[in-house]
Amino acid sequence: MTEIIIAIVQSLLLVLLAPLVSGTARWMRAKMHTRRGPSVLQDYYDIFKLLKRQDLHTANSSFVSRLMPPLFFGTMLVLACGMPMITRLCPVPLLGDIITIIYLMALPRFFFALAAVDSSNAYSGVGGIRELLVGVLVEPSLMLALFVAALATGTTNVGQMGLMIGSLSASAPVAVVVAGVAFAIACYVELGKLPYDMAE
Repeated sequence: MTEIIIAIVQSLLLVLLAPLVSGTARWMRAKMHTRRGPSVLQDYYDIFKLLKRQDLHTANSSFVSRLMPPLFFGTMLVLACGMPMITRLCPVPLLGDIITIIYLMALPRFFFALAAVDSSNAYSGVGGIRELLVGVLVEPSLMLALFVAALATGTTNVGQMGLMIGSLSASAPVAVVVAGVAFAIACYVELGKLPYDMAE
């Protein structure tokens, strides 16, 4: 029961603090460019403003466009429940397996691209195809890095992998370091930062 409470608390903390982290990063980037920049709470203001807007869909769109936003949000919540953030081990071990994580991360990307094509708009269709292209280029390197760490530690559980790598008991430390660097670069590309993309 304690594990379930920890999983729920950490997923709610992630949802509540993610806009603050994003706003702080944008504020710091503006300061580095000698600009005033937005407030660190700007993302919260934007979320509240968008929640007040009417939900609009094209006449030709199907249930996919309506299903995508809650599916995207729910998948991220499920992923947050399985990651070791508050504790060193996964609160829900089934959700902390790298195979489950890979499939859960691919699901919202697929529905995002499908909803973009479903909207019957040429520009959103191009954006959806672009999202799939980035996924095809980035996700294999993420998977390979995770599988290298799994082979070096002998487990596919993210919490156990972290414990073994942190205690320097992985069987191939050089391979783990190289996989970690590749994973960090792939995560940076996935975040859509310059020079690969400009998320805002």
